[in-house]
Amino acid sequence: MKGFVETVLILFVLVNLASGHAVLTSPKSWNPNPSTSSPCGAGRGSGQPVYEFTAGVANNMVWKLIANDGNGPVNASISLIGSNSPTAADFNAVKLGYVSDSTLDRNSRVQSDPAKNDYALSVTIPRDITCTGPNNTCVLQLRSTTNWYSCLTFHITATPTPPADEPEKCAEISKGDIAFCPEVSGRIRYNENPQLATVSSANSFASTTLNFTWSDNLKKAMFNSPNATGCPEAYRHFLCGLNFPLCGYSDSSVDHTCKSSCAVMKQVCSLDPSHYGLYDCDALNNNDKDSTGECNNAASLMTSVMAPLLAIFVCFFLRKI
Repeated sequence: MKGFVETVLILFVLVNLASGHAVLTSPKSWNPNPSTSSPCGAGRGSGQPVYEFTAGVANNMVWKLIANDGNGPVNASISLIGSNSPTAADFNAVKLGYVSDSTLDRNSRVQSDPAKNDYALSVTIPRDITCTGPNNTCVLQLRSTTNWYSCLTFHITATPTPPADEPEKCAEISKGDIAFCPEVSGRIRYNENPQLATVSSANSFASTTLNFTWSDNLKKAMFNSPNATGCPEAYRHFLCGLNFPLCGYSDSSVDHTCKSSCAVMKQVCSLDPSHYGLYDCDALNNNDKDSTGECNNAASLMTSVMAPLLAIFVCFFLRKI
């Protein structure tokens, strides 16, 4: 009993020392998933959208923060050379300092629902800088004091350009095309992530950025049971559906991902309650399918995940008899 209590206390301490997750959600970061990989959250600028910012005025953005232990102000820096793979040193060119509330408190929330944890940022691009990257682009880096990174590509426009309604862009992907997500198939929406426009670039995105997100998060304390039987596979399967949205569904992530896949991942990996805001399974719609297949496939996945656990339990029980 004493050993059990000590184990519980150790786990409690580890969970509360874990870093929270944070990522830029509006405009979209190169890597739409949270990452602590410096300097750009494991994302690359190749094929990414170029945003237009007006110099000298506040450009509004949204930073998503998960778990209180990941809070803290957000710093902004600019690389003037606009590289697709900037180095940390490139962002020494322009330091903007803090672009968020100093504590990211509830007064700066964009949405009133605490589970969403969306915070407003205000980034003012200096008037006296010149972007020298391809097509006169720069790279903006946002970094929290707990070292969560997001980057995006931009160029400076003289006057604000109102966003235009863009028709849906779709690319056909067949099963087996994406090595990290072989189950993904269908007409994939790439408006928000141009890296999904071709099989080659989508495969590169999955094998690098998405693979890093998967392996890195399994090492963190966002999951209480990351090594449990079936957890890595359940998390990979969920990430594939989340990051490869089908055309005909909204980009809001609550509309294009199987709720059942999220529930399996949450249960098998024992997603820590402090990170429910990152993957809010309860907010997902009961869709009939996503890019990984029919949503009831998650039930089969759950069976394949739980069957070995049940067999181990039965064997252990029989040995005790």
